[in-house]
Amino acid sequence: MSKTTLAILSMILVSQVSFGQQGQPIRVGDAFRGLIKEVRSETVQVRIEQGVLVEGPRRLTQIVTYSADGLRRETVSYNGTIQRGKTIETYLPGGNRESISVYDAEGTLISKIGYEYDSSGNPTVETQYDADGSIKEKKINQWSSSTGGLAAVTKTTGNGARIENSINSNNFGTKNSPKRSVWTTTKPDGSKIENMFEVDSSGTHNDQQRFFAPDGTLLERQVSVVDANVTRLERTEYDGTDNIKNRTLETREYDSHHNLIKITNQRWNSTKKEFEPFTIAYHTIVYAN
Repeated sequence: MSKTTLAILSMILVSQVSFGQQGQPIRVGDAFRGLIKEVRSETVQVRIEQGVLVEGPRRLTQIVTYSADGLRRETVSYNGTIQRGKTIETYLPGGNRESISVYDAEGTLISKIGYEYDSSGNPTVETQYDADGSIKEKKINQWSSSTGGLAAVTKTTGNGARIENSINSNNFGTKNSPKRSVWTTTKPDGSKIENMFEVDSSGTHNDQQRFFAPDGTLLERQVSVVDANVTRLERTEYDGTDNIKNRTLETREYDSHHNLIKITNQRWNSTKKEFEPFTIAYHTIVYAN
């Protein structure tokens, strides 16, 4: 389990539950909910001039199209006008992922991921294949019978060699109502990543990652705070001696369907003692109805 995946796990769990309660179709792993025809994503560099936010030209990053039933999602990525690649995702009727296929700019298959589920719909096995059909990597999930939450994740190579093992040692929530969990990911060399996810009574996420060398030395830690509506995501990175390395802030705006339409990325200006925006991502959504 990658540190990026773990860092956003709790935020994703809450957002999925929130959107699901509004009765919109949910595709697990998809940031957009409901019956959608197309999403066009663009980024723009921004700067502050005399106290006014000035945007540069928009640059196309991807176009996402959906099938009429919402069970197929095709994402074409761009670098401006140049196509970089394509990803096709298919979903089961309940919204769980069925497969992900990745293609290069010429349309040649690079890799594919297949998913298996238990009778409750929990993902149990995620298998990544190379273009020739050989198994590159496999991820096996173990679910807790008492809490319904994810208890452990083991990642192996195609020949079964262990890449890493993640254990949830402290899960006081359930699958659909996370409260607190502590994950420890151990790699073969003995290095570890400790991930702590907490949701307070207001719904705010207070998450922390700590990275340790094989001898147990703390290398760095990252602290993330995400509000209950997932509109403000602040992240602070520290080195092993607790000095601040970096601070970032991401603010999000949603449309009436509660789909993401704007992300503003900001970084900390230590001289001015404030966050300053540097990029904005826009998502233009075309709905099916």
